[in-house]
Amino acid sequence: VRLAKIFILYPDPWPKARQSKNRFIQPENLTRLANIALPNCTLCFRTDHEDYHLWASEKLLAHPDWKVLPGAQWPFEAATFFQNLLRDKRDCLAVRS
Repeated sequence: VRLAKIFILYPDPWPKARQSKNRFIQPENLTRLANIALPNCTLCFRTDHEDYHLWASEKLLAHPDWKVLPGAQWPFEAATFFQNLLRDKRDCLAVRS
C-alpha cells in the first residue's frame, strides 16, 4: 500500500507534559508514514490545540523525510456544521521529500 495523501485530524493532544510520549506525531510514526508514502505525498495535520500544533510542527520540521509547507492552503476546505462551531484550528502541511 502506498499513500498519496495522509490526513491526521484532531488527534488526542495528550496535554500534560508527562503524556507527550503518547502523541501520535512522533519521529517513529513519521518515519513509518514516510515509508508507505508516495513521493510528494501530502501529510495534512489539523488540531485545535495550540501546544500540539507547535509540537507537531517542530517534529515535522526536524524530520528528514518531510518538508513543511508554510502558508499552504488546506485541501478540500468546506466548512461543516461542527467546523463552524470551532473557532480555533491550526494546520500544518508537509510533503514527502
